[in-house]
Amino acid sequence: LAQAFRLRRGFGNPSMARNMLSQLVHVIWILSFRHATCFSEQGYFDYQESLDDVLADLRTRGSDGRHQDGGPAVTFRERGKPLNFPFDDPDGGENDCIDTPFGGSLVGSLISYDTPTDTRYNSKGATRCFRAYLPSNIPKGPAPVVVYFHEMFSSATNACRKGGYMGLVEQASEAGFALICADANVHWDIPEALNRTHAPCSEEDSADHAYVQTIFTMLKKFPDTFDTSRIFLAGHSEGATFTTWAAFCFNREIRGFASSGVGLKLHGAAVTEESCTSHVDGACLVGVDDGTEVPGLWGECEGCEYSPLKPWKARNVVGDLLSICLFSGCSDYFRHSVTMMEQNLEEVKMPYVMHHFNGGHVIPPSFAETLTECFGLSNATKSQDLFPSCPGEDPVSL
Repeated sequence: LAQAFRLRRGFGNPSMARNMLSQLVHVIWILSFRHATCFSEQGYFDYQESLDDVLADLRTRGSDGRHQDGGPAVTFRERGKPLNFPFDDPDGGENDCIDTPFGGSLVGSLISYDTPTDTRYNSKGATRCFRAYLPSNIPKGPAPVVVYFHEMFSSATNACRKGGYMGLVEQASEAGFALICADANVHWDIPEALNRTHAPCSEEDSADHAYVQTIFTMLKKFPDTFDTSRIFLAGHSEGATFTTWAAFCFNREIRGFASSGVGLKLHGAAVTEESCTSHVDGACLVGVDDGTEVPGLWGECEGCEYSPLKPWKARNVVGDLLSICLFSGCSDYFRHSVTMMEQNLEEVKMPYVMHHFNGGHVIPPSFAETLTECFGLSNATKSQDLFPSCPGEDPVSL
């Protein structure tokens, strides 16, 4: 509501008002489910297991993600000590990789570790985790990997559960890839790039830099299990913004990425006349702001231009240009940010595939199937609900 009242551009726009009301109802609905589990007493493993055990654990699970021998999940910790950190946030911590407030059968193994106190981020130390799912029905040998970064008010378990709204678990089994369900520590720590020359890709720029590196380190330790020449990143909403940051900052570690719902936020000197021509609400002001309102005024700091960063002509792990797939709903209130991503990719001559659909800020139809088709992991037929441009508009061509 505070965000609504502070709008200085486009206030009173009926479409924007409907979108904001829809957001508020969505948040209340999600919190009503999470309330019962957020503040419950937590139980933690106080022993250390090796990564070899973690991978052995992955191989002992059936196609439903359950251990064939009925054993417990394996936990890996960097230092193997018990946890005493009070997790009273509505998100973050090991519980995000265990609880399934929306129901469904959880798959994959829990991998968690402690982080030390870090004065740079005013951090007391915390537990970070992710889930790793390797379908038992896929052939032995290195499997391609899809790492999914969840949206706001979500967690790793929402992506790593059977019957989930994205269908990633089912698609992993069908297309034959390993699924890593990453988890934010409350929110993804997404940098605000100050100018077009600064690539915010260090640990000083994001507290999550080390977290992403930990995932890649784990995958590299097991070349017979994970094909590190075919790692792909994907995310929706806040997770899409973080995916964009991670994909360009770790471009030499991955093959490509897909982002849904959010692209780039432009501010200050980065906002040009071309940037404003595509803004449907007319809230874009040249040299001031692109008109995309992000919670917390993210991307509108003094001196900010491109958030999370300005794309460049990035090469991937095998030396080719990054493979990029973009998704946007035609009535999404963040659609302009995806258009900004398109324009900036074209500026640096980075090829991409664009998928539009009739809808707002939601997971696209056939998202999992289209992801794997974009990544070259399956021959799935593209959904009839996805198209290169919205009705009445010309598709952007590269």
